[in-house]
Amino acid sequence: MTQTQQMQLLLYEALAEPIGLLLTSNDPPRALQRLQAARREARDPELAQLIIRVSPIAEGEIVITKVRVELPASAIPRVETQAVVKLDQEDLDLE
Repeated sequence: MTQTQQMQLLLYEALAEPIGLLLTSNDPPRALQRLQAARREARDPELAQLIIRVSPIAEGEIVITKVRVELPASAIPRVETQAVVKLDQEDLDLE
């Protein structure tokens, strides 16, 4: 299997996941370039659903996520809180 085919396989794996994939790399910018080139060479419009980028929070990681993620309501945690914020008129003045 060629390197391009391996990169394309990763893209299709990301497409099959509910949200996407997180990859580690010792050279994220180069891995990013290779993934983007593999997507172009695949010429598959389905792969346009993916966003490929270097992780903004973790060094050495590439994030491949779907543009549109649909999760069931049960996947979103419900948080109960008793916090109440009271604002005075002074807080609302925007001079």
